[in-house]
Amino acid sequence: MKKRNDIHRPSVLVVEDYDFVAVLCHQSYSSDPLGEAVENAHNRKVVANHMVASGGKYSNHEHGGSCHICGVWANSMAVFYHSNSNEYIRCGEICAAKLEGGLQGAFKAAKSADEAFAGKMKAEYSLREMGLSAAWDIYQDSGAAFNDYHKGIIFDIVSKLVKYGSISDKQQDFLSKLLANLENADKIKMEREAEKDSALPIPPADSRVNIVGEVLALKWEDGYAYSSPSVLKVLVQHSDGWKVWGSVPKSIKEGLEKGMSISFVAKIKVSEDDSKFGFFSRPSQAEVLR
Repeated sequence: MKKRNDIHRPSVLVVEDYDFVAVLCHQSYSSDPLGEAVENAHNRKVVANHMVASGGKYSNHEHGGSCHICGVWANSMAVFYHSNSNEYIRCGEICAAKLEGGLQGAFKAAKSADEAFAGKMKAEYSLREMGLSAAWDIYQDSGAAFNDYHKGIIFDIVSKLVKYGSISDKQQDFLSKLLANLENADKIKMEREAEKDSALPIPPADSRVNIVGEVLALKWEDGYAYSSPSVLKVLVQHSDGWKVWGSVPKSIKEGLEKGMSISFVAKIKVSEDDSKFGFFSRPSQAEVLR
């Protein structure tokens, strides 16, 4: 393996920049394997939802093993989010303990009641100056935040503002986006329902067809096998309104962004539950139109 120059290597890693997301177990030694499987499925969903909200993906740097930090192989992996790069990493138990321990140690002196009170006062003032006072109201209502995924993320970001005294520009923009989505939730839901109602079904085709449409979303997913590399998936909407989901063609993967118009040839399998949604496979002749 070539010499590493990524930001996640042990020699330059900054523990304070990483936020814990969930633990993923790839091999069970538990006396209750079914219960552990259910918990693991839940944790995978936690990670997936976190990625959808942040728009981030797993780091694809070379590391030699399964732990993105030290490169060893491990069955159980902790997932951490690095907001500065908008990347996620998986790491084994030892490296995970160092990340969590580093966070606890770095801010141990800030846990007194006086400092906590001052942190909350500063956070409330800062959010008001940012025009994000609604985030403070959500932080105050921890029960609602616990029962709502997006409010939970807002609570987490504001908690960091209280503890550390500041948040990054990316976190501020993300907070603004989450609040806007919550405020317009009913309107967004109605618009999506109207869009779905007006969409035409996917036209029947026995062979490969030319697909031209807009990129609505991009998401990195784990490979089928544990050692398989992550795969970039794309949601494409045709001008007639129907949508297809599948792996991004290799020829246009670099630089592809949401909102771009693309064209490619692929086989489509229509969803059994929705005639306006399908899955494409073996894409070819791909190009970015604009």
